Amino acid sequence: MRAAIYIRVSTQEQAMEGFSVPAQRHRAAAFCDSQGWTVVGIYTDDGKSAKDTNRPELQRMLADADDNLFDVIVVYKLDRLTRSVLDLYEILARIDKRGIKFKSVTEMYDTTTATGRLFITLVAALAQWERENLAERVYFGMEEMVRQGSRPGGTTCYGYDMIDGKMRINEAQARIVRRIFDAYEATQGMRAIQQQLEAERIPPPNKHWSTTTINYMLRNPVYIGKLRWNLRKRGKGKTGAPIIVDGQHEPIISKDQFERVQRLLDRRRTLPPVAATSDFAYSGILRCGRCGYAMSGTSRKYKSVRTKYYACVNRQKNFKCSMPYIREDVLEDAFMQHVKRQLEEHCDVEIEPESEIDVDAAIADLNRRLQLVAERKRKFQTMYVDELISRDDFLLRRTELEAEEKSLRDALEEIADVSDGDGNDITAAELLDMITNCGDADKKAIMQEMVKEIKINNANRLDNGSMALDIEVTYN
Repeated sequence: MRAAIYIRVSTQEQAMEGFSVPAQRHRAAAFCDSQGWTVVGIYTDDGKSAKDTNRPELQRMLADADDNLFDVIVVYKLDRLTRSVLDLYEILARIDKRGIKFKSVTEMYDTTTATGRLFITLVAALAQWERENLAERVYFGMEEMVRQGSRPGGTTCYGYDMIDGKMRINEAQARIVRRIFDAYEATQGMRAIQQQLEAERIPPPNKHWSTTTINYMLRNPVYIGKLRWNLRKRGKGKTGAPIIVDGQHEPIISKDQFERVQRLLDRRRTLPPVAATSDFAYSGILRCGRCGYAMSGTSRKYKSVRTKYYACVNRQKNFKCSMPYIREDVLEDAFMQHVKRQLEEHCDVEIEPESEIDVDAAIADLNRRLQLVAERKRKFQTMYVDELISRDDFLLRRTELEAEEKSLRDALEEIADVSDGDGNDITAAELLDMITNCGDADKKAIMQEMVKEIKINNANRLDNGSMALDIEVTYN
């Protein structure tokens, strides 16, 4: 009788149970010799799991079985062939059509009788249960390790090395991580960051830098000293809610910066890519009330004066909307009037010139914004030194920030002047004027935080040449 020997081993089984390839081959060959069978083929899957039949040597053996190249399949143990009841049924049904028998060296099976088939099925069911139970125990063991703040193995996160079972900061990679967070917070998009890293040939965590990789890094709480586990999707559903706990490693990013970046990510996720990083304060939140399309920012230059406009995308691309171009200052005036009306309707104190607002609160807000401007100036300086942005971009950003800084300091001086004459208060109208005159970056941040959508229902040209807007505002 012609015999085919099938051998399978995983690294773990070879180490723990002694199911090495030579051992299985020796025992199976000796068994065939004792039966007077001639070995015509040996099929070996080294380092392969028995969770499915997607194994090259097993598939080659089954193909040879279809060609009737042997009469019996010999294995050292049933679980070498499979640990799945369904896979066992399919294999036995396939070889039975060719009249091929199945034998185990260490177990007595006879697949030609109903009793023998029942027995082998029961054994296979127990093998499947053992595999699934082991996987479950491993899963819960890894989960408990995470809850205790220990990393349960796997690929070490970029920015860290695994040394003696502990995560240690890799300073060279950590600098790149900090650079990515700084660049994104300074309004640089993921695509620009990716292109810069690739241009500098900085080694990536994977095969290459991608926006997906950068997004994953920006979202990963491991960089603030946390551990996150059970995030990945499997099949059509998740394995469960992600586990986030305090780790035992040092952070690379401060918690404050991480939270600021998360807010930026959440905000930009709802915006078109261009709107998220543009210098138009109302981009991403402005919508045409006539056709429902978004309105995008554009600018025109006349006699060296740059004027910002907003135009309906449906008009620009398809010429199917009659909404005219809206100047930003006209839109801003309409929006501020809407804010005043809302405050008058919902507050006990109306917004009038004689209304009073706490000076201390206004000063604190202006000082906070001055700190933000100073921080952005430092970041753009760092980006220029690191060659993340060109000299022209740096000079443009610096000029804009210096102008913004001047306007904020002027506002502080105005508050001081008002305080000297009127005690400790300034008018609400004056405070709204300060907000109106702040820089583009601050204005955009305020708009994205405060407003979900501004819908322009109508725009009418008045006899004096000015434009009246009918707007509808939805606040966050």
